[in-house]
Amino acid sequence: MKKILIIACLLQLTTEMLNAQTWSGSTPGNIYYNQGAVGIGTSSPSSTLHVTNQSAGGNVITVENYQYDGLLGGLHFASGYDNFQCWSGIEAYGTGGVNQQDLRFYVTYGTRRQAMRINQVGDVSMNKSLTVDGYVGVGTSNPLTKLHVAGDMVLEKVSGDPILYTGTGNSEFNRYLTLINSPALTSASGLKAGGVLISDAYDYANPGKNDLVVKGNASIGAAAPPSGYKFAVAGKAIMEEVKVKLQASGWPDYVFKPSYRLMPLKKVERFIRENGHLPEVPSAKQIEQNGVEVGANQAVLLKKIEELTLYIIDQQKQITQLQQDIKKVTGGKRKR
Repeated sequence: MKKILIIACLLQLTTEMLNAQTWSGSTPGNIYYNQGAVGIGTSSPSSTLHVTNQSAGGNVITVENYQYDGLLGGLHFASGYDNFQCWSGIEAYGTGGVNQQDLRFYVTYGTRRQAMRINQVGDVSMNKSLTVDGYVGVGTSNPLTKLHVAGDMVLEKVSGDPILYTGTGNSEFNRYLTLINSPALTSASGLKAGGVLISDAYDYANPGKNDLVVKGNASIGAAAPPSGYKFAVAGKAIMEEVKVKLQASGWPDYVFKPSYRLMPLKKVERFIRENGHLPEVPSAKQIEQNGVEVGANQAVLLKKIEELTLYIIDQQKQITQLQQDIKKVTGGKRKR
């Protein structure tokens, strides 16, 4: 039985030695040819070319080219499809001098296209899109979101304004760009901008620096402005000047036209006695319920001032007439 085992082992060893032949001129035990495969550092290559570095550290493959400019070396992967027109590769380039090299990745089908380039300081440039299933960190080795940029970011477009999309497709998703302090501190962050347009159509206006243009309604201190109002403030407001621009027909200059008829003072007196306020002037209860419309209220107050002026002028005429009548009766003599 022992003889049989020894003979079997010798046969297996002989077969491996025949299959894994050492190329002539090579260092014995380093380069092997085994059934159509080449092994460097291994006598059992698992692919057409199998390179193994048995020692700790060091390079597995080194490509050297002693020219200074142009292509320094490359590794190409070609497909037999369409007469080897489809291939990809990695190439190293130099532009002369120290630290002037870069590594380029190509994808070719008929036309040679550079897909990605890495220069000597680690900057990466790409000609097309990059698809990543996990997280991408720029300036950080520990990204916390799909895209984590540790530093400033530039959005630049050759022609027109840069665009930041919140979705794909042709449907209205009503999505908003939300600014949050951090994944750990989810309170709202802030936004600084030179000019801001709030509109469903970006061609609505072109606000200048320091300008804010709102197409719809605006609300301060409340979740939404009341219906029918363009601007609402839930609280106090302070300003140096307020300008209310009414339609020309709403300003009460018509009071001074000859066709205007004043309400007799007797009727005014009766109205005040019955209602507790002037005609056309809102009551305290109405103000409490509906507030004061500044423009309309100013117009009403001016109308009452103009009517009061007409009453005074009319009374002055009556006083003057009475004085003349008294003068006639007394013959111009004044009582002492």
